[in-house]
Amino acid sequence: MPPTLVVPLTVRTRTADGAEIRLLLEADVDAPERTPAADLERVAMAIVVPAAEEAVRRRDLAALEADPTAGLDQVGGDLLRVRVVAVEHLIVSPSADPDGGRPHGRR
Repeated sequence: MPPTLVVPLTVRTRTADGAEIRLLLEADVDAPERTPAADLERVAMAIVVPAAEEAVRRRDLAALEADPTAGLDQVGGDLLRVRVVAVEHLIVSPSADPDGGRPHGRR
């Protein structure tokens, strides 16, 4: 049986309804023994990150909260298995707004 490398990945994108999300994922990558770990990590990043971004962009926040793994279970076929470790809804505070939360045009 080929060795499995666990590749931690972070994906930050927006849902269909505009919520900013950060996904913490683990991709299990199976490969021949002679494949360097760095190559396996690049493969995981090239396949999983865009697929996860697309899966999130197609769903709204409520659907993502209900089932964060939907849409990711088919990523990579026999090469990869993806586990969702965490889903964070990122909320920007008004203090982080360069305008201080004021409407544009008012100072």
